[in-house]
Amino acid sequence: MLVNFTDSIHQGKPLVLTERLEAPLVFPDLVLRAVAVVARAQKAGSDLWLELNAQAVAELQCDRCLQALALPLAASSRERLRYVSGHSGLDLIDEAGADLYVFGDAPVDLLPLVRQALYLALPDQALCQSDCQGLCPTCGADRNRQGCPHQWPGGPVDPRLAALAELNL
Repeated sequence: MLVNFTDSIHQGKPLVLTERLEAPLVFPDLVLRAVAVVARAQKAGSDLWLELNAQAVAELQCDRCLQALALPLAASSRERLRYVSGHSGLDLIDEAGADLYVFGDAPVDLLPLVRQALYLALPDQALCQSDCQGLCPTCGADRNRQGCPHQWPGGPVDPRLAALAELNL
């Protein structure tokens, strides 16, 4: 997703880019499908403010039962960019405790920023349903689909921990 910001920075023209990626984005630990991005860049002084809005469907596994699930994601971010003559690519620097991306005359790939925004939109725990029972720790059965003879919680207690059951907390 390459974007050329030179007109925006030199002439002050606002830029609006809308793109829908048909091919899935495959990363080592995440697959994103149906990625749609709206990017807006506006000059502010010597910098550009880039506003990204992204939507995608993440292919994940339930953290409890390991079933595949497709989770819709929506993310937005606002980034400050600065033009540096002769610079290539998009690099993050720290300026007085604030993040700042520097870029040059070459087209800039926005995909890392989109990926970062979507990563931050991932839930802490991906569940197929809010009351997912997970897998039985003894036999491995999916307790959402079938019962198993093991009772968890309240199953057999390790004899070394049995004394804890007598505490009144």
